[in-house]
Amino acid sequence: MSSSPSSSPCSSRPVVIVGAGIAGLAAASRLHASGIPVVVVESRDRIGGRIQAVHSAQTGTSYDLGACWYHSTDNNPLFDLVKQDQTQWVHDDANVQLIGNTPLDGLDMHAVTSLHGEMAEWIKSHYVKKDTTVKEAIADFFTATGNGSGYSESVKGWAVSLLRASCEIANGSSWEVIGACNAIGTPEGRDAFNLSTYAAVVDKLAQQLPSESIKLSTVVTGIDYNEEMVCVTTANGEVYNGSRCIVTVPFGVLKLEHKPEPTKGLPGAILFNPPLPKPVVDKLDKSKFVPLLKIILEFKEPRWDLNVDRWLVLPAPTAPTPAAAAPKSTMQHFTDYAALGHVDAFDYASLAVNLTKTKGLDHGALMLLLPAPFSQQVEAAPEDQQAEAAWEVALPIVRQLLGGSEPEMPSTIISTRWGMDPFARGVIPSQAPGDVPFGLELVQGFGRLRFAGESTVGGTARGCAHGAYISGLREADRIIAER
Repeated sequence: MSSSPSSSPCSSRPVVIVGAGIAGLAAASRLHASGIPVVVVESRDRIGGRIQAVHSAQTGTSYDLGACWYHSTDNNPLFDLVKQDQTQWVHDDANVQLIGNTPLDGLDMHAVTSLHGEMAEWIKSHYVKKDTTVKEAIADFFTATGNGSGYSESVKGWAVSLLRASCEIANGSSWEVIGACNAIGTPEGRDAFNLSTYAAVVDKLAQQLPSESIKLSTVVTGIDYNEEMVCVTTANGEVYNGSRCIVTVPFGVLKLEHKPEPTKGLPGAILFNPPLPKPVVDKLDKSKFVPLLKIILEFKEPRWDLNVDRWLVLPAPTAPTPAAAAPKSTMQHFTDYAALGHVDAFDYASLAVNLTKTKGLDHGALMLLLPAPFSQQVEAAPEDQQAEAAWEVALPIVRQLLGGSEPEMPSTIISTRWGMDPFARGVIPSQAPGDVPFGLELVQGFGRLRFAGESTVGGTARGCAHGAYISGLREADRIIAER
């Protein structure tokens, strides 16, 4: 170990938890309630991790920069905590409209959704043991089914766009690189928008702990572990000895472990001693963790349809192409953003949320959620040009929400930079063709070293706030059972 062995028995040492996001705080609060001492070390100067609320200087309204929905509410323990209090959440999916780069008036939407459903079911049934990209799977569908006979070219083009949209938003990247095998999920119940912000959720978890047990601005650089104890070292030279350690860092940070060169000194990187088992490290390279871009816009007055909850923004339609003649993809892999060049608003899918309606505001407010190609472009802009870069992406979408009329300049523009954050390095897990969702291999742990986080659960909870919560409780309960 990198510190002198403690003479105190292992059972009296605290459990050291790396990361004060939902997973870490859930584990810490459960352990503390069971009488087990804990120390939570957090790199940032705040709790929450990728959960962060900001307050508009113009209106004072609070907005979540990270998670903002309770997903799959039929099976969501976080939602169960608040579902009786309907002032804290609202279903915002009653009126969802589709928009594209051109008006959809006159389009046979019944035919579009029917063909979309046929494609989705065909892909889910044909790509179970084999895999390819979503783009190639769609081409395979048209080849296998007679090129969509019975549907007009317009319907086929927009049905493809609709399927692209559901895959690109849920998986955070381009249909050219997303694996078809797990791209289309089945939710467990409706989503509910969190009106209190997720910052309130993590605050409640933190309030269950002694304030001195949370160490902020404490960057972990190394974790040594053996059969007797765990030693966590930090950038400022502090050492925390523990009976066990639960690592809850985001998957994007953990992926630094697979780099061929030593990661010592790279912001956020943690060196494990002994190193994590080679099969686990090798799988890290066969996993993806992608940034999402969230843009929040405030206006003096809302000029869009206030009856709409959300707009699913469809990418410009692409004519179905037989697989044998499918054009070469622009993106060849998940980080091949340079090949894209400049990305325009309707090159990929996005989601626009009517926050004026959802949050009951008296001013205009929209939230846009966009996949990684947009995130990379906006985050690459100099910090003092972030708002300009975000508005360049958002402007054509807002213009379509206004029926083609020119919008006023927003009074507030907020955009996220999770991909550039050294302690996040992305937002959600995703996967390329042939990838096996990674993270479940970490659940077993390695002796006294354990892992939690939204990437260490399966099913609809994977990548979600309630998945992080579940994983933290899982690891805490395992430690409690071992005492």
